[in-house]
Amino acid sequence: MAKRMSDSEKWKDPWFSELSNDYKIVWLYLLDDCDNAGIWQCNMRMLNFNCNTTFNKSDIEREFKERLSMISKDKFIINKFCEFQYGMGFLNSKNKAVISAVNKLNMYNLVEYSKGIYTLSIPYQYSIDTPKEQEQDKFKDKLKEEKQERVKEFEKEFSQFN
Repeated sequence: MAKRMSDSEKWKDPWFSELSNDYKIVWLYLLDDCDNAGIWQCNMRMLNFNCNTTFNKSDIEREFKERLSMISKDKFIINKFCEFQYGMGFLNSKNKAVISAVNKLNMYNLVEYSKGIYTLSIPYQYSIDTPKEQEQDKFKDKLKEEKQERVKEFEKEFSQFN
């Protein structure tokens, strides 16, 4: 049975305190069910059974999007798990338990080595469009919709002549 450190300050964290009770228990479940590298094998059936919930994968992704990242089709990593469990310099640790976790991170290509420094590299899966780009996209979508409406009106008027 794996033993983990738990942050007793989480109950004072605004992010955690604003979660619904169901999402709080799910978060605690994820912290307990992940492996020693913070990688959770997505098993919604077991999660819902153990937490007495009815969530789907997209619910979990949406609710924990800033703290959980997808690393493959059915695996997630808890972003700051290793840092909390093993300390800030865990990538350079000589401790066998930490080395085991780092090896798992390496299996998923999550550790990068550059200029003599190891870093954890978790892929960012969300758009990084600036608000200006988002507004431009909305404007383009609106123009496209207006164009489609004009085409429909034209087709409707033209069909009267046939």
